[in-house]
Amino acid sequence: MKKRMTKCKRMLALLLTMLLLFAMGCGAKTPGAAQEADQAQGNGSAAAAETPAEKKVLRIGMATDVMSFDMANYVASNDLVSGYWVYDTLVKMDENLQEQPCLASSWEQLSETSWQFNLRDDVSFIDGTKMNGEAVKFCLERAAATARAASYSGFIAGIEVKDEYTIVLTTKQPYAAVLNNLANPINCIFSPTAYENNGGDEGLVNNPVGSGPYKCVEFVINDHSYYERNEDYWGEKPAIDRIEVSVIPEESTRLIALQQGEVDLIYAPSPNEFANIEADENLSMIVSPRARNVYIGINAKSEALQDANLRHAIQLAIDPDAIVDSILEGQQRKVDGNGLIPVEICKSPFTIGEGYNPEKAKELLAQSSYNGEPIQFWAPENRYMRDSQVAQVIQQQLAEVGINTSLEIVEFGTLTSSLGSGGNVLCLYGWGFTTMEPYTGTNQLLSSSSVFNYYGFEDPEADAMMEEAMGMTDPAKIAQVYSEISRRAIEDVHCILPLYFMNNSYASTANLTGIWIMPNELIDVMKADFTA
Repeated sequence: MKKRMTKCKRMLALLLTMLLLFAMGCGAKTPGAAQEADQAQGNGSAAAAETPAEKKVLRIGMATDVMSFDMANYVASNDLVSGYWVYDTLVKMDENLQEQPCLASSWEQLSETSWQFNLRDDVSFIDGTKMNGEAVKFCLERAAATARAASYSGFIAGIEVKDEYTIVLTTKQPYAAVLNNLANPINCIFSPTAYENNGGDEGLVNNPVGSGPYKCVEFVINDHSYYERNEDYWGEKPAIDRIEVSVIPEESTRLIALQQGEVDLIYAPSPNEFANIEADENLSMIVSPRARNVYIGINAKSEALQDANLRHAIQLAIDPDAIVDSILEGQQRKVDGNGLIPVEICKSPFTIGEGYNPEKAKELLAQSSYNGEPIQFWAPENRYMRDSQVAQVIQQQLAEVGINTSLEIVEFGTLTSSLGSGGNVLCLYGWGFTTMEPYTGTNQLLSSSSVFNYYGFEDPEADAMMEEAMGMTDPAKIAQVYSEISRRAIEDVHCILPLYFMNNSYASTANLTGIWIMPNELIDVMKADFTA
C-alpha cells in the first residue's frame, strides 16, 4: 500500500508548497498559468479549496529535469519528456508505435513530396487562442529553420494553409519518416500569440503555452517543475491531476525517497537494487528497451587525436561487454556488433566493429605518434546508469595499454554545451533515436552538416547515402544503408565506439498503474492512476 502522510505532514507540505509558489513559475506571463498559480496560493476561488494533497498527485524523482520548453531548441531529452505533457503534435504514437491522429484528425499523402493534414477545429491553447492552420505553419516552419531541430524538421520545404483547418506540407524530397518526425515533441504546436507576447525565443524557454493535457505552473531550473491538468483539454482527460517533478541527482537518494513515500516514480535506480525493489510488495520495477545508445566519442578533428592509429587503439582498448556485465550488472543491452543504431530500430545485416583486443591496441599505439601526454576525457554524472563509474573503468582500461587520460566528470548540461562548442577530445555520451527510425539519429550524429556531428566524421559518400535513403521504404535496404554508414564511422574513421544500448529503468510504488515509459524516453501518463 502507498504510504500516507500524517495530518501534520500534509499541513507542512501545503505550507511549503504555498511558499514555493511565490517563486517565478513557468508560464506565469500567460493567462492560463498565472491563473493556476493564483489558485494554488489561495486567491479565494473555488479551485483554491482543493489542496494538492486532495488531488491525485504523481511525484517523480528524476536525475535531471527540463532545461527548456522551447522544443526546437531543446537542450536534452528531458526537455521532450516535459514537452510531451504540455504540447500536442499533429500525430502521436500509440503503444504499438503506430501513428494516430492528434491535432490532425486525418491526413493524406498527395504526392511523393506533399501531405495534406486536416486539423481538429475544437482545440484551443491555454491562453484561449485557437489552434489552426496558421499556428501549425508558424510552429513547423520555425522548427524547420532552427539548427537544433533540423534533423527532425529540416525535411519541411514549406506549409500552405488551404483554409483555417487544412494545411498542405511539402517536403524537400521524398521522405519516408514524415509521420515519425511529426509525432516528436520537437515538432509540437504552441500559441504563436503567446510566443510574440512573451518575448519570442527567450520567452518560450520558460513559458510553454500549448494545448496538451497538462500546463506547467512552476519551473525552477535544476530543481523542480510542476504541472496541473488542463481542464480545458480537448481530448480525454488523464486521471492524474498534478505532476510534480523533482531533481534528485543521486540514485540512492531517489530510492530512499521512493521507499519513504516522498515520490511515486523514480528514474534509474541502482542496478544492484533491482532485485530488492522487485521483492518489495510496496514497490515495482518498470524496465523496457530504450532507443538510445551510449558511446565513447573520439574526436578525429581534435589536435590530440589526429592519428588514426591512436583512435583505433582507443577503440580496441575498451571492453564494452565487461562494462555491461560488471559495472552495469547486466541491466543494459550489449551492442553485439549492431553498430550505433539500437537493434529495435535497425538490425544490421553484418557485424560492425572489431571488439576488445588490447594486444592489437598496443601494437597500433606503438605505430602511432602518441607521446604519452594525458588525453582530455569528459563524462557526465547521473545522466546514464553509473556513468562516472563507467568512465573510470574506461580510463583504467586505456591506461592498461599505455593511453593516459585526464578524466573530468561534469554536469550534463555543461557537457552538452561544451560538445557544441567543439572543444571535446574523448567523451562519454549517448544518442537517442527518438523518432523510432534510423535516419534522424544517424543524420544527427554523422551528417557532415549536422550541428551534432561532434567527432569529425566527414564522408561525402555517406552524406549522399543518407540523402538517398530518406525516401526508402524497403526495411532490408534501409538496414543495409544505415549499417554501412555506422560501420564507416566506427571502422574507417575510428571516431566513435558504441558501448551499449540502454533500457528504460524506473521504479514506482506498487499502487501506481498505467504508466508507459516509451522507447523514445517519453513518459506517457494518460492512463496512469493510483489504486486504492
